[in-house]
Amino acid sequence: MNKFFDKHDARLPDVFPRLAERYPTPPLPAIWFPPSRRKALTGRAAPVEVQITEISMTGLMIEAPSSKKLTIGMRVKFEFHGTDAIVEVHNMRPKEHPDMKGDQLIGVSFFKMSDEFEALTTDIVYKLQCANRAGHSATSYPEGRMR
Repeated sequence: MNKFFDKHDARLPDVFPRLAERYPTPPLPAIWFPPSRRKALTGRAAPVEVQITEISMTGLMIEAPSSKKLTIGMRVKFEFHGTDAIVEVHNMRPKEHPDMKGDQLIGVSFFKMSDEFEALTTDIVYKLQCANRAGHSATSYPEGRMR
């Protein structure tokens, strides 16, 4: 499917519309396993640290190092607080911050989740929804309170 889309195509949000409201989070550390040169040599992808910046019931926005091998439509293993999922890349764009030239923002949807991953993300989204209704900023909550 990814061969039909230019990853810089402005129409992509129309092609892959957002399925659920996303909530900003404090930076939450996670790990994913994008395609790499190492996988071609050893058969295993190298873990890469990323930051979750937004979360919804159906996906995430993450900050990750740029990767030329990553394409829209690709499925990638994702680990968060000891739980795992397979995510599908829906959009990618450079991070527009002068100190983060090698990073990009990547929107992913959940393709397959473990029960633990689903419970964790549901709990976080619920807490962010409650904070949003109460008028609190999601970033005012320390990371430990979101778990």
